[in-house]
Amino acid sequence: MRMRRFITRVQILNFLKVGDASNYTRKISSFQAALLKWYTINGRDFPWRKSKLSSFELIIAEVLLQRTKATTVANFYLNFIADFQSWGEIANASGESLENHLRPIGLYRQRAKRLKDLAQEMVRRKGRLPTKRTELDSIPFFWAIHSQRSGTTYFQKTNASY
Repeated sequence: MRMRRFITRVQILNFLKVGDASNYTRKISSFQAALLKWYTINGRDFPWRKSKLSSFELIIAEVLLQRTKATTVANFYLNFIADFQSWGEIANASGESLENHLRPIGLYRQRAKRLKDLAQEMVRRKGRLPTKRTELDSIPFFWAIHSQRSGTTYFQKTNASY
């Protein structure tokens, strides 16, 4: 079994302590290289980290990852995406059907309601995400997703079918 080396917040802050601005840039570059090297050795491969995902697939991953271990979601994610391939399919599903699908990862009632509300709004918007932060925050449940990730990540992805 491979041992993981965890970097503590204190180690990061100590590493970044600098005396002058030129040293700061060098330290940041060095830290970035060290972090990328660490990820190459220790990083985990999850289906939502693939580069060709739509905004729909990324948002679904974020919803499923709320208060749930990534390894639990990894075992569930691809099946969920296969069963619900668009916002329209989620919006048209019964609450009971969504709850049954989400039961294995917990918080299924709460997640089903939020996902359905989000899907209905995305269908209304024809699968397109707004470009303004205030509009993003008005989408049901998106505030919770947005707090975890920058909305610009979703804008860079293709909009999913509705």
